[in-house]
Amino acid sequence: MDVLAAVNFYKEEAYLCLAVLLVLLIGSSVLAQLYSWLWYSYDEFKMETKLEDFLKPILGVLHMFQLGMYIRHLAVLEAFMPNSNSNPSWPTDVVVYMNHDLNLLRFMETFWESAPQIVLMLTVIMQEGKPGPITGSHFF
Repeated sequence: MDVLAAVNFYKEEAYLCLAVLLVLLIGSSVLAQLYSWLWYSYDEFKMETKLEDFLKPILGVLHMFQLGMYIRHLAVLEAFMPNSNSNPSWPTDVVVYMNHDLNLLRFMETFWESAPQIVLMLTVIMQEGKPGPITGSHFF
């Protein structure tokens, strides 16, 4: 849907709307990566999984390349599926904390992206003077 909206804005030469849409899409991802990195770099945060501990020197670089959320997903998977080389029994509170942390980041990214996009799309529809659904013919 986002690509379709961007292409339609470009075809209609609505470059300001296209720029706002791209800033919203890129900005929400950058904010989520920034918060993830800040949580990792917090002074009292202890790396819980072997993956996080192993990648600690390059976590900042991974976040710059938008890979921080994937590291968090893999760390949660490691906590849920321990093997013989790692801690065989993760405390439930640690796993729940890691999962809630990841879910909070995903929720914030969704809110940062969706709420401004809805306002943008409603503004475009209202400026056209054509009432209709948000995903109306304007975007298809």
